[in-house]
Order: sequence, then C-alpha cells, then structure tokens
Amino acid sequence: MLFQKKDKNYRMFINSCHERICYVSHQLSFFMLAIVVVMLIPMEAVAGEVDELKAMIRDMEKRHQQEMMELREQIDLLSNKQQKTTENTNNTLDDRVADLEQKVEKLPEKIAKVKETGFISPKNWHFDLGGELEFEFVQTADEAGPLGSTNEPDPHFQIDQLYIYPKVRYKDFALFSADIDITGTDAFIEEAWARFFGLPYNTWVEVGLNDQFIANIDRKTEAEILIESAFYRDDEMGVTIGGEPLDWLYWKLSVTNGPELATKQPSEDSSFPIIHDNRNLKNANDQLFLGAGVGFKSNLGDYGKIDFLPYYYNGSLSNKDILFLQAIPGYGTSVDDDKTRYGFNIRYDIDRFTLIAQLLEATDGTLDRTGWFAQPSYKIPVEGRDWFNVFELFYRYNNLKVDLPNVTSDSLTWDREQHVFALLIDIFKNTKLKLEYYVNEEDTGGANVDNNEFMTQVEVIW
Repeated sequence: MLFQKKDKNYRMFINSCHERICYVSHQLSFFMLAIVVVMLIPMEAVAGEVDELKAMIRDMEKRHQQEMMELREQIDLLSNKQQKTTENTNNTLDDRVADLEQKVEKLPEKIAKVKETGFISPKNWHFDLGGELEFEFVQTADEAGPLGSTNEPDPHFQIDQLYIYPKVRYKDFALFSADIDITGTDAFIEEAWARFFGLPYNTWVEVGLNDQFIANIDRKTEAEILIESAFYRDDEMGVTIGGEPLDWLYWKLSVTNGPELATKQPSEDSSFPIIHDNRNLKNANDQLFLGAGVGFKSNLGDYGKIDFLPYYYNGSLSNKDILFLQAIPGYGTSVDDDKTRYGFNIRYDIDRFTLIAQLLEATDGTLDRTGWFAQPSYKIPVEGRDWFNVFELFYRYNNLKVDLPNVTSDSLTWDREQHVFALLIDIFKNTKLKLEYYVNEEDTGGANVDNNEFMTQVEVIW
C-alpha cells in the first residue's frame, strides 16, 4: 500500500513538470510570433522596441533553459529514489517469503512434537503418558539329561511386561521421565530421572535412576544380548553428564552407585544363570562407579552413517562382592577389589540395512570376562499397505567367555554362545509381531544342555 501511494505521488509530480514545460513553451512561441509580426513593420519606426523585445526574449530563453535543467534534475533524482525503493521493497518481500517458507517447513516437526508431548498446561508444561504391553507365547526345550530339567519347559502364554511411561517436559529446558513395570502381581519403578538441557557448550545433565550410557543399543528383539544380561541390563542410580561440541563428536561421563555382583537368567527360561551386575539403589557397598566415553559419528552420504563409542568404567568391589566371587568354584580366596569395564559400541546404517556390534572386557578381582555380539538386520517395506507393511530379517551372534575352569555343576563358570534368528513384522502402527528362535550353546565342561527356545511376542506401544 505504501509503495502504491509513493507511485501515485511520483506520477502527479511528473504531470506537473510537463504542464510547466508546456506553459513555458507556449510563452516562447507567442514571443516568436510577435517577432515575425514586428519584422513586417518598417524598421525605422520600431527599432527601439525590437531591441527591447529581443533582450526580453533572450532573458526568457535563459530562464526557460534554467527551469528545464532544474526540472530534469528533479525528475532524475525522483526516478533514482523510486528505483531504490522498488529494489528494497522487492528484497524485503523476498526475505519475508523465504522466512515464511522456512516456518512452513518446520510446521510438521512442531506438530509432531505437540503430538508426542500429549497436552500442554497453561504454564507450558508438556505432559505425556505412554505405555507398552508385551504378550507372549514361549516354548523352551525340556532338558532331561544329567544337568536337570529347564525350569519352564511347558509351552505357555504370558503377559511378559506392562510398562507405564509418564513424562513431563518444560519447554526445551527440562525433561522428567519414569518407567513403571508391572509383572504378574509385582510393580516397581525401573527408571526415574530428570534431564536438563541447554547448558553451556551444548551439554546436558541427568540425575536419577536410568540406563548406563553404554546400554543405548537398539537390540530389537525380546531376547536380551548376553553381555547385556551380564553387565548393563539393570539401571544405575547416579549422575550422567554429556555434550556434543561438534556435529561428529560427543562425550559422556557418569558417576553412579557401584553395581552388586549377583546372578540372572540369560534368556526366557530361568535355569542355568550367569554372573550379573545387579542394580544398587542404596549403594550398600559404598563404592562409586565412574564411567567415561567419547563417541564419533559421521554421515558418509551414499555410503551410510556410522557411530562409534569407546568407553571405560572403573570402581571397586565391596566385601560382599568378594565373598560372592570366592564362592564360585575355581576362583580361590583372592581379596583383590579391582573392578573395570571397557570396550566399544558401533553402529552402521545404510539404506535398509543396519549392523550393530559391541565388545566388552570386564575384570572383577582376579576374574576376567569377555563378551561381544554382532547384529545385522534388513528391513523390507511393503508399499501401499497399512497392515503388515514392514518385514525385518534379523540375526544376532552372542559370545561370553568366563576365565574360570568350566564346572558342570555350576553354570556361573560356563562359556556361552547364542544364535538369535528372528522375523520382526509391523502389523500396523505401533504394533509389532516378533517371531524369535534362540540356539543356546554352553561349554559346561561335561554334558551338553538342551535349552533352545522359541518365542512369539505381540508388542503394542502407545
């Protein structure tokens, strides 16, 4: 509107200039006609008047030329101003259009965030309540040999877990989250933590009960990874700090209660347990566990993406841990309290293919354990379907070695391998069908164990 107003004033000014030029031209023409008439009269009679008239005409010509020059200068000046105004207006409009296009591009992301955060309070707190239900059919081979039977050999249906996930977020500054697990007649808080973002140097701080930072692995299956069951399946109580100073570099530091040594089943059946780092909520052993990791990630363009995280943990065994180790056949009477964990996580993605692997070396007193796994998977999407629209082919190889003589009567001393074959199917949005088969191989130092398993699970997430 402002541009149109200026354009109208400009046209009015040009018209005025043209009128003034026409007026002066008419005056000049009149005097030229007068000269012609005078020249027809005898020169003697009007000689004085002619000289006077010529002087007036020269004076008018001079003033006319001066006015014409001034008018041309004003017209040129106004034309330049209007051209600059038009250019600035165009530039301003281009900038506004570009800004609006950027905002439009970000709308889907903002809409997705609103959907993820449930509802927003008048004070800008975002509340969300999610959950997960796992319904399973499990069949474990029946071991009837010299090592005894598996604990749950009969095929059966079960509700494996019901998870409730309350979350509260305040803008982009703080996130409060919990994981409430309901199993059978028991319910307990598996996770409860708060994370604060936007700190200097692109860092964040997390406090409470949460996963160890090396547990950030998409295992995809219901079957746990062997070294996960042994070392980082349980959450830890403490403080974790992390940052991402560069696009390709990130780091994490943690100070937590030292985990307690205990035992745990490595698969669906509860028979033949392994040594396990159990979560320690009260820090009864009074030993802190320090962890550090520096990660590198890169987008390789047509060659995919890679993420590599080396890590190191250090702490001390409690007296209770030492007594636990001394009770294992072959360990001896050592009172060494050394406790370390180190290794690396790696993930590589290209198109529909994903490869995840991990290596972990552990020392507890004089006991060394080494574990690793490799997990390739490939997704096959089916276009045009809302149901059964993604099929994922999956395999994982697990290996766990215990540096003790294998004692047939004590499964804590066994070396283990496991092959997991799975077909993972997206039934529809947020509902997945998992068909899994586990080949469990144990080096018992004696008889073999027949404890392979088949598991079918329907997982619903909301």
